[in-house]
Amino acid sequence: AAIVVHDDPLAATIDTWTEWVIPLQAFEDQGIVLTDVDRIAIGLGTHGNITIPGGSGTMFFDDIRLHR
Repeated sequence: AAIVVHDDPLAATIDTWTEWVIPLQAFEDQGIVLTDVDRIAIGLGTHGNITIPGGSGTMFFDDIRLHR
């Protein structure tokens, strides 16, 4: 598994459409073989820490594309 974290810790609070480009190299650098990916997951919060309460609301994820 690979985890890519947004540079802005408050990114989840931005209330306008925002593009976030993640270079595929960020996954390869963590040992992911891009030809062997069978699923992706999108999460919010601190990975592995369920003790910090979160917020509520709606988020939209669209135009997820993979390209070189």
